[in-house]
Amino acid sequence: MDHTIPSKAWPFVEQLVSLAGRLHLLLSHMERFESDGHGAADAPPVADVLASLLDGVLAPLGDERGDDLATAADVLAAVASVVEAELFLVEPPPR
Repeated sequence: MDHTIPSKAWPFVEQLVSLAGRLHLLLSHMERFESDGHGAADAPPVADVLASLLDGVLAPLGDERGDDLATAADVLAAVASVVEAELFLVEPPPR
């Protein structure tokens, strides 16, 4: 895609990719911590722990911009649907 004239989605895409990288790093670290035996046996699933942590750190933003976060949640749900429908993982050819 030629980004000399970016689409209206481009600023959102840049933020989404940046955030996805950070969330992947957090989730990978948490999963490695768990798989290395450092988590409690009765600990909730890693994704649930991350969701709880995010909810905690985003709570003040929710207090200030609750309507914006509700709109953002709707937009992210639409983005997830488009990504699921339009982007596919392709296996590499056998060597």
